[in-house]
Amino acid sequence: MSSDGRPGSIFSSFSPASRATMATARAEAIEAGDNFIGTEHLLLALLRDEDGPGAKVFAELGVRAAQLREDTKAALEPYHVPRGPEREPAVAPVPRVLTPNATWVLRVATRKAQLHRMLSVEPEHLALALVEVEEGMAQRVLAPYHIEIAEAREVVRRQTGAPLPPHAGGPDGVGRSRVTPD
Repeated sequence: MSSDGRPGSIFSSFSPASRATMATARAEAIEAGDNFIGTEHLLLALLRDEDGPGAKVFAELGVRAAQLREDTKAALEPYHVPRGPEREPAVAPVPRVLTPNATWVLRVATRKAQLHRMLSVEPEHLALALVEVEEGMAQRVLAPYHIEIAEAREVVRRQTGAPLPPHAGGPDGVGRSRVTPD
């Protein structure tokens, strides 16, 4: 995963805080023994620092970061092989690949920042994209919380200081309730 900010890179418009979130997502994947970065790792990364901007989005929506992290880890438990001395690889896998759903979340977050007329993608945009995108493990974990997308959009707009979107319809307005990959 390159986060060097080269033109054309998906990370070129990411703020330092969002790049740090991506580094934390990678650390979460390594910690889980995964060789990929999925939506679940992005969610865990946003929630790792309960005082961080991503966790604050969820807190303002009435969801405690610690509880959501616990729920995410519990949801992942059945998918991970127990690690032990005889099962642990000599070298832990280094996740270099984003899952298609994680890539879609990053693209949606980038679009949200653009619609909010922001110069960079912030962790709040990543949180909003995780709420809006229908696919991925993070969405399965978030579904029981019944987070209202319109409310999440307003929380992110307020927290980032973004102006109101130029129109009400389409991907940032009243149009579709969820965003799905093409």
